[in-house]
Amino acid sequence: MANKNFRYEAVIKLASGPAVQYHNINTGLKKFHVFVKTTYKDQWIFWKARRIATKEIVGTFTNDTDIQIKAVRVYLPKQRNNGNSGFFMRVPFSRYNAIINRNLFFSDKVIVEATEDYLVINELIFNKAINNAITELTAYFAEKGHKIANGEIAISEIQIEKLLISKGKNKGTEPMIDYP
Repeated sequence: MANKNFRYEAVIKLASGPAVQYHNINTGLKKFHVFVKTTYKDQWIFWKARRIATKEIVGTFTNDTDIQIKAVRVYLPKQRNNGNSGFFMRVPFSRYNAIINRNLFFSDKVIVEATEDYLVINELIFNKAINNAITELTAYFAEKGHKIANGEIAISEIQIEKLLISKGKNKGTEPMIDYP
C-alpha cells in the first residue's frame, strides 16, 4: 500500500456527459491510466487526479481523440448587441396561429460561425435556449391570466441545418511517473 501522500482520487469526464469518480487510488497513476484506457476506451475525454491528503491537483490527462461539435445553422434575422459580445436573434413562436417573436441572445463564445445570412451555434445550447424561451412565454401568459396548456406554444417553422463540425485532433497525455 502506498504512503499517505501517494494516495489519489480521480474524476473521469466521459463523452456521454457524466463524470465518474474513483476514491483511494493507491496503485499509481500509470496503472490507473491503463485501467481508464481499457475500461472506457474512446468514451473518456480527460481525467484529473488529486492527492487525497492535501487536495492538490496532481495532473490532468487527456484522451487522444477527434474533437467534434454538434451544431445547428440557423437562418433568422439577427442583430449585434451594443457591447459587441454576441447577437440577438429574433425567433418566431406560435400559439393558435398567432406569431410571437422573441429575441434570444447568443454570446460569441457559443457561436461557431457568423455570416450575414446565418449563425452556427452549438446544438445543445440552441435547444436549451428554445426550451427556456417556451417556458418563459408559458409563464408570461399564465401570469397575465390566460389559460394555457403544455405544448401550446411551439417554435414556428424556421430554416435550420444540423451540422457535425470537426475541430481537429486532441493530443492525448498520460502520467510520466507513478507517484508524483
